[in-house]
This record gives sequence, C-alpha cells and structure tokens, in this order.
Amino acid sequence: MIEQSWRYLGEVGYEGIKVIITDSENFPKFFDPRSSLILLTEEEKKQTQKIRAEKYPDLRNDNFKKLNTNIDYIDRYGTIDLDKHPTCVSINNYSGYKIPWIFGAMGKFESYGNFLSNKVIDIVVYNSLSNINNNSEIKIRKVCSIEIYSGCIGIHEPMFMSDNELLESEFNIKCPQGNGHYDISQIEIIESNEFQKEPFGTAVNLSGENSLSEARVQDLINFIKKRSETKII
Repeated sequence: MIEQSWRYLGEVGYEGIKVIITDSENFPKFFDPRSSLILLTEEEKKQTQKIRAEKYPDLRNDNFKKLNTNIDYIDRYGTIDLDKHPTCVSINNYSGYKIPWIFGAMGKFESYGNFLSNKVIDIVVYNSLSNINNNSEIKIRKVCSIEIYSGCIGIHEPMFMSDNELLESEFNIKCPQGNGHYDISQIEIIESNEFQKEPFGTAVNLSGENSLSEARVQDLINFIKKRSETKII
C-alpha cells in the first residue's frame, strides 16, 4: 500500500493582499501588475494587448468590448483588475480564485503538498495566523472549481513583470491528471460552534477524487508543528 505524505512546497504571495489560483498561463494572459502601481495610459494598455496577442494568438478572438457592463473587473483590453477580482470567477477563457482570507494579512504564506508516491494530489496554502490546537474541529468546504488547460496550475500574487514584459507565475505545479476541472476548498477551524471559526487554509484538489480528508489535514497540522520545531532560528 502506497502511503500519502506531506511535503513543504515553498512560499506564495509577496505583500499578502491578492493571491490568485488559476491556470499558470492565465498570469501572462490576463494580469498586468503595473495597473496596481501606476495609472496606465490607453497606449500602454494597447501595447500590452499587442504583446499578448503575439504570444497568444488565440486571444485575438476574445472580444472583451461585448462583455456585460456589470462586469467591472476586466477591461476591454482583457486585463483583469486585481483589486476587483471576485473570489471565484469564470468568464470567457479565464477561471480563477482569489484567496479571501489573505487580504490585508501581509507577508508570504507557506504551501504544502499532499503526495501519493511522487505525485502531488492536494495543495494547501496555509494560514500561519490561524490558531491550531488539539481540541479544534476541522471542516473542509468546497467553494469553487477552475479550469486547467495548460496542464499546470499557478498560485501566486501577481506583482512583478518577467523579462518578456508579461507577468508569469513563480509558483507552478504540474497537474497529474492533466487538463480539466479542479476543485478548490476552504479549510476551517471551528472552536466551539459554526459562529466561531477561522480559516486554516485553502486547498486545491488535483486528484479529482476528493482525497483531502479532515484526518489528512490533522496530519498536515502535525507536520507543520514538527517542521516549526526543527527550524533553525
């Protein structure tokens, strides 16, 4: 019998404001972090659109001018506003999830992988501010599904441009099941009742079989505690 194991994957985020989970190719296709730093001119937006169209010819067929006028988080050039990005969204060729509990927390967040053999079947972005104790009840609640079409999932805070003038996710993981729909869940710690709960983290299931259980989350908690105790200060 092949046992599952938890492994530390790395850190996500930068300022701790807007961490997005989506197909890794969606970062260069739909995000421009400059808009959160400066007010871009129409010419600059057109130039970004031109660069994207050269690298991704399929985007030329996306007519964002015909979008519902109530959709204010994406402009007519195809750039998604990070500040207005809904928690869970699917429109045209884009689907993505913005982790809600990270907003305003500041800093980077650890991510962990639930491995079966050498394949990651779950990813958890951990809320280091959560209160973990042995008396807490754990609940896993599905909140969204996203579409993966490039074979890789990206999890990152879109902040810096890459050398090719387009944004790239610095955190990419190959999906063992290939392209398709993948579920995203919130993991919550409940102290005494449903009104006293806090986010432990956000999970992405890559196996398609809901492999993450409350017992596996408890194993992750134990792994995090052990890892914290062995860190060199």
